[in-house]
Amino acid sequence: ADLEEHQALRERIVNKLPHFGNNEPETDGLMQTVSGMAARSCEGLSSLHGDKAVPGMYSYLEHVRKGEQTPATPDGRRAHTAFSAAASPVQGRDISGTTAAILSSTCWNQLPFMGGVAINLTLQPEGAQTRENLKAIIKTLIARGGLQLQVSCVAKETLLAARDDPSSYRNLLVRIGGYSDYFTSLSPAVQDEIVARTAQRANLACDGDSAQASSRAASRTTP
Repeated sequence: ADLEEHQALRERIVNKLPHFGNNEPETDGLMQTVSGMAARSCEGLSSLHGDKAVPGMYSYLEHVRKGEQTPATPDGRRAHTAFSAAASPVQGRDISGTTAAILSSTCWNQLPFMGGVAINLTLQPEGAQTRENLKAIIKTLIARGGLQLQVSCVAKETLLAARDDPSSYRNLLVRIGGYSDYFTSLSPAVQDEIVARTAQRANLACDGDSAQASSRAASRTTP
C-alpha cells in the first residue's frame, strides 16, 4: 500500500509530527539510541581473516535502491521512494534551517563510526555569503564531533533545469551518499532524491524557524 486510503493521516505525520533534522529532542534522542545500537552491534565481531568490524553510516546508492524495493513506511514515506541518504535527515523534512540541521546532525556520537559517516547539506548558492558562512558551518560541525559534511551548493531550479535539458548541464556535480557524481548521469530515481532535499540558506543564525534551535545550542552537547 502507498497510504492512498490514509492521506489525512499521512499529511498529519509529515506536517505535524517531529522529524529528525530540526533539533527536536524526541527525534534526536531516537538517533542517539539507534546509532548507539549500531555501534555496539559491531563490538567483538571480526572477519575470517581477523579484521575487526567497524561501523559506518553512509549509503552510497543503497538508500535509493532499497527504497525502490520497500513499501510505504510509518514516517509518511511513500512506497518505492528513497530512504534518507546515509546519516542525513529525510529529504524535505529538515525545515527549521541550517542551525537546526547541524545541531541534529551532531547530536549523536560519531567517533565509533570509522567506516565512514556521510551527512548531506544542500545550500542555496548566494555567492560570497555562502562561501563565508560555510566556514562557520563546517567549524561548528567539527567542534560538535561531526566527522564529515557533504555540501552541494545548487538551487533546486538548476536541478530541475538539468533534468529537463541534460546536455546543457553535463558538468553539474552533486553529493550523493558518500561520493560525488554528475547529476545528469544519475538514474531518474536518484535525481528525484536529490531534488527532494531541502535547500538551506548558508546561515548559522536564527534562520527559518531555528530561533528555538539556537536557544538550545548552548546547552546541547554531543553524548
